[in-house]
Amino acid sequence: MAFPRNLFAVVTASGFTVLLAQGPNLTSVVTPAQAEAGRKAFQDKGGTSATKDAACAYCHTVALMGRTGAPGELPELGSLEPALQRTIQNDGSIPPLAGPKFMTVWGARTTHDLIDRIKLAAGPDEPEETSVNLAAYILQVNGAKSGTQPLTAASAIEIRSVAPGTAAQR
Repeated sequence: MAFPRNLFAVVTASGFTVLLAQGPNLTSVVTPAQAEAGRKAFQDKGGTSATKDAACAYCHTVALMGRTGAPGELPELGSLEPALQRTIQNDGSIPPLAGPKFMTVWGARTTHDLIDRIKLAAGPDEPEETSVNLAAYILQVNGAKSGTQPLTAASAIEIRSVAPGTAAQR
């Protein structure tokens, strides 16, 4: 009778190992079209109403890792308009929108919180859709899966439940 008991233990342990190896089952909350529209708004000059002469990437960098003033940040600080250079130099750093530091600050917050913060930064004239798309892009860069379920301004999903915080391969 020892054999079946040991076999049960081995099969059970194997099943747990397989489940753990699969990682979290993340829900899809953004569409590929939303994330692509968000990427475009993030990187293009005039992508948001508040930054007609700049792009989100100018301050947060093209990799969404924020600015610390370190050499090699792209775009280079010296290539930015003087007003942006002064803002970045006076503030000291610009927070990241991807990776572990972003997830430490935003992981427990909701997609609604993120969209509201983007609206505040983008300005009152910005269409709500642009803020939603920017949030979709940020979530995708942080590893959120794309699917058929669109993100909406009313969505209030804990960020860490849909984005593991590991930068997606782009």
